[in-house]
Amino acid sequence: MVQEESAMKVFRNTFVLLIILAGLLGYYYYTQKTAKPPETNAVLSLKKSEITSLDIRQGQQDLISLARTGGKWKIVKPIEYDVDSINLNDLLNAASSVKADRKLSDSDLSKYGLDNPSYTVSIGLGDDRSVKLLIGNSSPVGNAYFVKVSNKPYVYRVESTALEKFMLSGDFVYQYAQKYIYQTAKDKITKIAYIKSGDEYTLQKNKDGSWVRNGKKLNKDSMDKLLDDIVLLQITGIDVGKSPSPNNYDFGLAVYGGNSVEKAFFVTKDKDNSYVIKDGKSLGMYVASDSLTQLLNDLTKAIK
Repeated sequence: MVQEESAMKVFRNTFVLLIILAGLLGYYYYTQKTAKPPETNAVLSLKKSEITSLDIRQGQQDLISLARTGGKWKIVKPIEYDVDSINLNDLLNAASSVKADRKLSDSDLSKYGLDNPSYTVSIGLGDDRSVKLLIGNSSPVGNAYFVKVSNKPYVYRVESTALEKFMLSGDFVYQYAQKYIYQTAKDKITKIAYIKSGDEYTLQKNKDGSWVRNGKKLNKDSMDKLLDDIVLLQITGIDVGKSPSPNNYDFGLAVYGGNSVEKAFFVTKDKDNSYVIKDGKSLGMYVASDSLTQLLNDLTKAIK
């Protein structure tokens, strides 16, 4: 009898526990199905690979436009030129992910300077899609700014460090321009032509890797130094809007590699710098005269 009562008690306890467990499972399932998704602080969350263009405006003034065509990024305004890959990558990182520390539901954009934003960043996403990031007033609390995106109704507060890449100042065109004048890799250069007063003086690379001029073999170390000068030659600034005449050039240098040729002419700007006219484009870019003097000295040594 005692054993039967004990068995019944165990059965009842087990049954009650099963009912409780079933209730807990049901409650968990219900809350998972009906729970609201957690709020996100993402203002922008894009894949870098889907960004096809970037346009930055300060107030009503267009500052710079960059676009990707055929897989290659270029500056398209205010000049058309190759882009510096490192600075471009930093800008794409900034544009692909912007996070806020506060989200506000307020339709009065004028309170935050967003009716007439300080900066507007237009981000092209291909297939005629785009999104705009508006940067308004600085926050009275903390080092932050109020922002809004065109596809969301909210106003956000974002730390200034997340926005500094868009708030261009100084020589920003030079910042985003490709600095190296010649893009051909050192080991791919097969011919060099020095151009002076319309005449060309050529240096040719043989299949065995040696260099010759007019059949004369050139010193390997001297040529190696000259090639370094060429591939490391960089612009040091840009006078946007300046267009020096190619007719008054001091000298030119054409670099051949594979099926391509890069030709640049150099025109005196002042005692410290010379303008660069690259592949027929005169965009106000200039290079330090010291670098050109070193290149010419090494060229003279190489052909002696």
